[in-house]
Amino acid sequence: MVAGKADKKWILINSIYHKQIAELVIENGNISPLDNVDSITPEQKFGKSRLDFLVKQNDSLTWIEIKGCTLQNNGKALFPDAPTSRGRKHVNELIKAVENGYSGAIIILVFRPDAECFTANMRIDPEFYKIYKYAIEKGVKVYPLLFSYENGFINYEKQLSLCD
Repeated sequence: MVAGKADKKWILINSIYHKQIAELVIENGNISPLDNVDSITPEQKFGKSRLDFLVKQNDSLTWIEIKGCTLQNNGKALFPDAPTSRGRKHVNELIKAVENGYSGAIIILVFRPDAECFTANMRIDPEFYKIYKYAIEKGVKVYPLLFSYENGFINYEKQLSLCD
């Protein structure tokens, strides 16, 4: 299955496309949340995890983790939609990357065109929520990017703000 309908809108639900979408966004200077991207290397090991991308920008390195978001409630895009020990582990690694002098970022691919902002889902995974908030405090950047899915096409809409 590639997509399903929610509130009369098609939602891309197949996560196999997430890394491809994210890489296209990062490479595209018009919509990328990152400036001056020189190179993107997928699936690089940092600490005890394999993170989605290592991006070189001028003389700095940014470790990036990609998450897909298909849950929305009252205009808030919410991740995760189920408890995620793997997600917590990856965010912890991004915190360590920042503490070691690198940049760290989470790119959230939001596939709910009715979303107005993004936040971590405290109700579903309180531990992820705590780690997410701590990561922001430590300097990990969060980029929620809104997409729509229509007639087999994935369309970038805009970058969302953080809800809180």
